[in-house]
Amino acid sequence: MSRNIALLGAQFSGKSTFLGALGNALKAKALKHLHMAGLDADARALQRLAEPLHHGRYPQRTKAGERQELVVPLRTEGGPFGSDAFTLRAGDYDGEEVDRLFRDRLREWTSEWQQRALAHGFLLLIRPGDIRPPRLHSHPMPDDMTRWRQLREPGASSASAPVTAQQHRSADYFGRIHLEEAPPPPYATASDPVSIPAELPLIELLQFIRNVRELPPGRRPRKDGERFRIALLVTAWDAIPPEWRKAGPAAFLSHHFPLLEDYLWSNFLPDDVFRFGLSATGGDLKDTTYSETYMDDPSGFVEWLDPAQGILNSRDMGLPLYWALYGDRAFAAL
Repeated sequence: MSRNIALLGAQFSGKSTFLGALGNALKAKALKHLHMAGLDADARALQRLAEPLHHGRYPQRTKAGERQELVVPLRTEGGPFGSDAFTLRAGDYDGEEVDRLFRDRLREWTSEWQQRALAHGFLLLIRPGDIRPPRLHSHPMPDDMTRWRQLREPGASSASAPVTAQQHRSADYFGRIHLEEAPPPPYATASDPVSIPAELPLIELLQFIRNVRELPPGRRPRKDGERFRIALLVTAWDAIPPEWRKAGPAAFLSHHFPLLEDYLWSNFLPDDVFRFGLSATGGDLKDTTYSETYMDDPSGFVEWLDPAQGILNSRDMGLPLYWALYGDRAFAAL
């Protein structure tokens, strides 16, 4: 049975742009080890997404409520892979659907989503603009016992003063780069609307995938029949501040999406998760000058952290797919 890779992402994650750029590269036969194996009837939508890029424009985002399943038969050839057929399945659903899955678990987890959950590997797209850090309700207040001691014991008030929120220093080192102190978290007031951190719907999505596969919480899949790979793609990577480009996508996600990273660490083997920075177009097509440059040389890039060599990059947009299929063998193809 042919393997299949599922492409997932929340709203504004860049699914349409990535698919369009991949379609362009496949049509131009610009990918050394990845080729079309024929066009499924539904995969004509891939060409629809690619067309605006020919004119230096982004594809139109999928409209709310619109669904179309893209089924793209592909094959790898040459290098360390040999000839291996697989299918890229990209439900071209509107990105807000992932948020609705989080808010309405009973009605939104359809049979279509259950089928996606059984893919052999996943590309999970995350856009930096999705970052919505959790907000604290208020500064911590002393409990009753602390207040009692402050009243009874001279000088205790200064020693037992309530601890206010401090800046958090990252304990993680990535290469020689030490991440700077994080800014203090924002504080919410009673009148503020409820804001769900962007990583929670993504964690819920991964929990659903594991539940469909009958994997209990906290158990890392180890058997060949259980294991599957997840490639995290931080999109619009060209727009990331230089210090984070230098630190790499693993450092970026660890700092900005700590709950997601903790969940992945607790539930998956490290070898089954990898983090890429993805720029499907290599720059901002809304910039007229760059748009013209892109039309002359339509390409994007992928970046990642290699423990031995530091930050590496490739213009091969198929790299995340290779990794989802073959793991670290994918890097031997570059």
